Amino acid sequence: MYRNTFISLLILFVSLSFITTLNAQQTSKDSILIKEANLMGQALIKGDYKTFIKYNPKELVEASGGIEKYESVIKQQYEQLKNEGNLEISNTNYTVSVSPIFDKKSNSYQAFLRQRIFMKMKGKGTLISESNMIAIKPTGAKNWYFMEYKDKTKPILLRLYDNIIDDSSLKPVGQPILVPEY
Repeated sequence: MYRNTFISLLILFVSLSFITTLNAQQTSKDSILIKEANLMGQALIKGDYKTFIKYNPKELVEASGGIEKYESVIKQQYEQLKNEGNLEISNTNYTVSVSPIFDKKSNSYQAFLRQRIFMKMKGKGTLISESNMIAIKPTGAKNWYFMEYKDKTKPILLRLYDNIIDDSSLKPVGQPILVPEY
């Protein structure tokens, strides 16, 4: 009787240890993913476009004419946002929507993030915009690559990577919200 109880407790302990280890590994993957997303967001805010580009898919950068051309386009778009819309990105925030999953077909880890961008509008307040992002880390890559994930970017992603993980659990993105200054 004691032997059966001992064996049952041992099995339970081993099972719980295994589950705890798996959860810890997943949490670690999530935290690395969030850390890199934050580094990318902070690089954009600081105007460090070379670092920002490091977190963009290499194939996309190359298709755009290389690093210098891509940097020029990003810088121009950001300056246009600041000048025409009186907007300046003040902060970014990322949460994991779908934890990293290894996709055999594309030979990469993939995950989905929810990105929240906070933009100060001179004299009006803060505009908060949300978007879904896909994070992809091909086998052998040094860091994650991030790209906004919406209907018009899906075909581009499918050309770059053979497969995209299931996106059915993603929440739709709403309209930007303006939080007025007081």
